[in-house]
Amino acid sequence: MKKLVFAAALFLLSVCVFSAEMTCEEIKKEGVPPILYISRPSDAFLTFSVFVPNLSQPASGVPHMAEHLIFASSREFESGALDLMLESKGYSADAYTSCDFTCFRTVIRPEDLELVCSLFSRARSGPLFDEEELRLEKGIVKDEFYAGRDAGADGLRYRLLNALYGDTIYGLPLEGKDIGAITSEELRQYHKACYRPENYVFAAAGNIDKDLLARTVGRYFKTEGPAPLPEAPALKPAAGVTEISEGGRCGIAAPMATAERLGEAVTCSVLSSLIYNAVRSRLKGSAPYYSHNTGRFASPFVLIVNSPEGKEICRQALAAVKEGRYTDADLEAAKKLQLSDFLTRNQNGKSLTYQLGQMYILHGLEAIGGYSDYISGVSREDIKKAAEKYL
Repeated sequence: MKKLVFAAALFLLSVCVFSAEMTCEEIKKEGVPPILYISRPSDAFLTFSVFVPNLSQPASGVPHMAEHLIFASSREFESGALDLMLESKGYSADAYTSCDFTCFRTVIRPEDLELVCSLFSRARSGPLFDEEELRLEKGIVKDEFYAGRDAGADGLRYRLLNALYGDTIYGLPLEGKDIGAITSEELRQYHKACYRPENYVFAAAGNIDKDLLARTVGRYFKTEGPAPLPEAPALKPAAGVTEISEGGRCGIAAPMATAERLGEAVTCSVLSSLIYNAVRSRLKGSAPYYSHNTGRFASPFVLIVNSPEGKEICRQALAAVKEGRYTDADLEAAKKLQLSDFLTRNQNGKSLTYQLGQMYILHGLEAIGGYSDYISGVSREDIKKAAEKYL
């Protein structure tokens, strides 16, 4: 699945087949953060993403607030100047924070890669985290999270997660427990710990010379040592299935295998799809809410049913899966659900680079090349072991 190739003795390429149509290469060059690249010769634009893994696990909303303010005023730029520079070229940038990392990404013409690297390097090197800008941004973050949120389903989801993981980054919304308590000094300390080249992972998809890509990234992001290891949070998840019912809704949640155990984590993803399909087949007139996010240190499975009889339906589905009362066709359908979700997230450069970075950070390069094979290889015995362990 994986082989090593030397290119002009300049950098090392780890090559893996991402899908039947695409090959991912990890470009390794001394003193440069990892670069994941998928060649898409027909693309006129280059999708370029920067990933910043969380090294500590603050539960206060600090990583997400840092994402919002990293491109605000800095030692070199006034607030909004970076956005205007990108807009002058016809570009924009977006960002996303999860429990395990923050991702910044943009879609550009390949010849403007140096400009984007320069802007990000200069911005991340000296954000001021100004008190007034922080006060204003807190209001924006509150609006972002609460506007349009289904208070019932989302509220129940977070109560389930909090029941599993308590007041940790995995048991609270990304805005944290008390967004008003975040200070500029907390943001500066988090920035100092995480926003440094040794911690970065880059991902690109498009049509650009690999040597040029490596040289340009290396010019602006020189590493000074090995990649730092993340700090494991003090998690003591509740054992087995947690169940909460309120307002005609029933929610179930269970901690499952984390990204550190790749094969078992994939089995748990298939297991979660098997439970989801079992619940859905028993429901009439409504579809359950379902999520299973495999994180570095926590991987909660959550399912919410908007039905008065939801509690009994969930219990029946869980019992059927735990006792092996499902067909081989049911197992194949669960695998197909996982595989189709994996493949549909790779249809454009933005989603492709996001998935590359996410899988690399959580699982390593091996997962990028072999994820679909792991899914296909899940057996009934694997499901049985995972169900006994986590349900």
